[in-house]
Amino acid sequence: MAPTIVFDLDGQVSLVTGSPGGSRIIGYTAKTIMNVFDFGFDPQEAINVPHYQNTNSSSSTSATVLEAPIPGGLVGGADMRRDGAIGGR
Repeated sequence: MAPTIVFDLDGQVSLVTGSPGGSRIIGYTAKTIMNVFDFGFDPQEAINVPHYQNTNSSSSTSATVLEAPIPGGLVGGADMRRDGAIGGR
C-alpha cells in the first residue's frame, strides 16, 4: 500500500518504499524515509526501527502508539539547556 518513490536532484530513483497499515501508512512510510535520508540507515535498518505515531484520534483510547522497543529497552536524552529530564528503566 502507499507506494512511494523518492528521487534525487538529478531525477534518479533513490528509494522506493511503502507500507500497509490503514491510518498509519503515512507515518510508517515517512519514518522509513527519514531514517534513510536523515540518519543514514540502510532500508532494512530504517524499517526495523519500532513504529511510533500519534493519530490524533478522538476515541477514548490513547491516540499515541508506541511499538515495543527493540531489545535493551528505551534510550532517552534531555536537552540540558532546558528543564527537561529523563528517567525510567
